[in-house]
Amino acid sequence: MAFCNYCGAALPAGAQFCHSCGRPIIVPPAVPPPLGSPPSGALNTPVYARAVPVAAPVTFPPIPPPPDLPFAMQEGEVLYREIVPHPRLFWRLALYLFGAIAGPIALIAFAFAFSFAITIGFVFTGVLFAGFLGILFVASLVAAAVAFPKYRYWVTSQRTVGRRGIVGYSIDSVPLETVSNLVIYRGILDRILGLSSLFIEPFGGGGHVAGRQRGGITGINTFLGLRPADVSPIQYMVLHLRDVRRRETGRLF
Repeated sequence: MAFCNYCGAALPAGAQFCHSCGRPIIVPPAVPPPLGSPPSGALNTPVYARAVPVAAPVTFPPIPPPPDLPFAMQEGEVLYREIVPHPRLFWRLALYLFGAIAGPIALIAFAFAFSFAITIGFVFTGVLFAGFLGILFVASLVAAAVAFPKYRYWVTSQRTVGRRGIVGYSIDSVPLETVSNLVIYRGILDRILGLSSLFIEPFGGGGHVAGRQRGGITGINTFLGLRPADVSPIQYMVLHLRDVRRRETGRLF
């Protein structure tokens, strides 16, 4: 039997107001069971008989190969993703080329200009040197404009493929079963431009180290100019497809 919270009068079942004082009946909220408590009877159920939730298998929808795909698909190979770098990769290439190639040349030119500054004047020498730097920077912009369209990356059911280059271009692929690690890298230029890089490391070396030793922008197994929000999903996709490929082929490397 229920009682009024204010006057203590006995109330009939289901009453919403007290017939004695007229005040509304306060129904205490139901207290939920503590987190992690097993359902009734679960403790008496053998462990092997309890239902264990199984995660649904992860699947990625395939995409049709574009007509300008620069490599031949293998038998049974499915294309899952085509990655186009962010447009700011153009500036990353231009700044890298200017610093790596034009920088040393500019230092040599500055040394010669300083040696002749006493004869022809410091102001005139400074103007010539600034013009020389401008020419080198414009040349870096032209080289970056030529190189940027060559950068494309693909993830298939059997490998990762990258196309990159400056004057010419190269296409390299890494079989998924040989992938040992994927390194997310954000160098100085990446942080300034809001980009990220992904280095694919196969067994036996290469990847991150080889990419930086070969110039950073032309090294094999490198996905440059990625959006930071896209790097982790790509990394997860490659690692998951690697595990699937290893189960299919029975190869660990």
